[in-house]
Amino acid sequence: MDQGLIARLLRPVRWLSRSACSGRWLPVAGIVFVLTPVDAAVRVGPGPALPPLGAYTIESGAPVSIAPDLRLDVYTRAYAFVKAACPSLSGQGLAFMVAAARWRSLDQPALPLTSVVLTVGRLNRSEPVEPILSAHIDFTLEGTLYDFNAAASPYANGQKVRALGKVLSSHSEWTDKQVAAAVTAAGARFGPDRQRELQQELERLFQGLGKVLGKMKPGALLFTNDDTPEWSLDVVVSTPIGDLTYGASVEPFDGRLYFLSRVGRQ
Repeated sequence: MDQGLIARLLRPVRWLSRSACSGRWLPVAGIVFVLTPVDAAVRVGPGPALPPLGAYTIESGAPVSIAPDLRLDVYTRAYAFVKAACPSLSGQGLAFMVAAARWRSLDQPALPLTSVVLTVGRLNRSEPVEPILSAHIDFTLEGTLYDFNAAASPYANGQKVRALGKVLSSHSEWTDKQVAAAVTAAGARFGPDRQRELQQELERLFQGLGKVLGKMKPGALLFTNDDTPEWSLDVVVSTPIGDLTYGASVEPFDGRLYFLSRVGRQ
């Protein structure tokens, strides 16, 4: 099949229930494998969906077994990360699905899957009609986290943040006290005058997330007062390949971590 094709593992055949898994991840037993023709006029990457040459459902009926070491399974790592980074999503009977985030050449040697999109939603009879979280998650070949970005998800309270940003950016003359009052009036729990409370929340979050990524040491919190009001901080993570520094962003309404990315070329 040497036709200059690219391939993508589109998604698991079934949405998986968090409650049904009882906190455990089972290896994917069914996937959709899509082949797409590529020529010089087609750009492989973000953008409109490419027309599929054919979609093939590959499903195994054999009993699935849990490998003793699942660290190399990107699906397992992504699931474990989201469970730890977004604890408010647990216990709501939600379901999740993982899809490969990038197209790859079918004619090149296969490399381990390192980049995925994990979506959490509320199921109806067939498909989730209420997506709550859609996160791009990138790992390195060593298995460490490179990037987590859920900024475009309802989970990150983007509409509320943007509305608040419009108010704050139109009043650059406001004092810190006035800014804090406006943030609180908008319904945000963690304005610039609630740094200590947010720090306590994040300490609990990083304690749980550290069990997935490695021990985490958060730096000082900084509240950004512009068109995208948020809290930001650096976090040092102890990993098997050494200490790695990440930049983190937290929205002010519920104190949710929605961005975590490796800083520099580490």
